[in-house]
Amino acid sequence: DLLTSAERIQLQRWGNFPSPHTGRAASPMSIPQVWAVEVDAHPDTLALVDRDQSWTYRDLDRASTQLAHHLSR
Repeated sequence: DLLTSAERIQLQRWGNFPSPHTGRAASPMSIPQVWAVEVDAHPDTLALVDRDQSWTYRDLDRASTQLAHHLSR
């Protein structure tokens, strides 16, 4: 695990506060889970722009998956 118990508790405190709309805290999600939700919800939306290049959420998801497979070899 990359985080200590204290670091994990602090992150939960920072990101686990009640929503003004529901009065309840959001259910905890990992960064990959949050990313997957965004890709599913907005696959063709621009996610990153750098000078003359741009990538949609789908583009970045594909590229990150390819990189992960390459690194795991």
